[in-house]
Amino acid sequence: MKRTIIATFIAMLLLPMAAMADSYTSLWKKYDGAVKKDHPQTVLKVLAQISGKAEKERAYGHLLKAQVAQLDWLSQLSRDSIPVVAERLKSCGDAAERKGDLVLAAVYQSVMGKMYTRYRYAFDDAKELGAEYFRRSMEHPEALAAAYCTSYVPFVEDGVDSKYYYDDMLHIIGIAAGDYRGMHDYYAAHGKREGACLTALQMVKQKHRNARHTREEVEVHHVARLAHQRVQRPRGVWRGGNSSLRVHEERRGCDSRGEEQLHQLCPY
Repeated sequence: MKRTIIATFIAMLLLPMAAMADSYTSLWKKYDGAVKKDHPQTVLKVLAQISGKAEKERAYGHLLKAQVAQLDWLSQLSRDSIPVVAERLKSCGDAAERKGDLVLAAVYQSVMGKMYTRYRYAFDDAKELGAEYFRRSMEHPEALAAAYCTSYVPFVEDGVDSKYYYDDMLHIIGIAAGDYRGMHDYYAAHGKREGACLTALQMVKQKHRNARHTREEVEVHHVARLAHQRVQRPRGVWRGGNSSLRVHEERRGCDSRGEEQLHQLCPY
């Protein structure tokens, strides 16, 4: 049964898809209904319809969401299907790169990085391959910063912090890669204050992520508060904050070290 489903899906990928009369809303509703009923063959059929329609119309948000969903479903049915989908994703990314679409290529590289991380059991050298694809996804921060993440809905979902990162694709790809340094360097060099401060905070958190109820952990939480204050504070206001309210020696030490750490990365 599993082989039949996979063979049917592969055939759908290889055949040219006719234009679909259904809207994306209608197709995704069909997909959700098939998922609830746990009908994998119907799920894959609908996803193939969405992929075909989206590829023809260059609706990359729908295409990417459908392709990632296909990978997830097929991986549950058979481990052998993962490399098949991986090759398809790679070819899409390579095609985007050849056409000079740096943002779309970066998105596919990010998807490949996640795939190698999540399905590492299906590949040799998965860790190295994943790291390489994540690295490649951040090679053109200027193109990512100029692209709005809304162009890739519904693959990209709007988050509460997106506005502080200018709703750009740089923060989407950078966070996926864990490359806060690359994000920070771009934002700081281009005077993007909120992004520079928030990525500085994430860099400090990365440095101390293994701290557990220690002095360092207290410092990390305080640096987080400092970063939040800086994002909210108008330009020109003194960095020091409400130092008169700091009455404990531990807090005073944290204030000094945390401010110094953050100031090195976020000098605003």
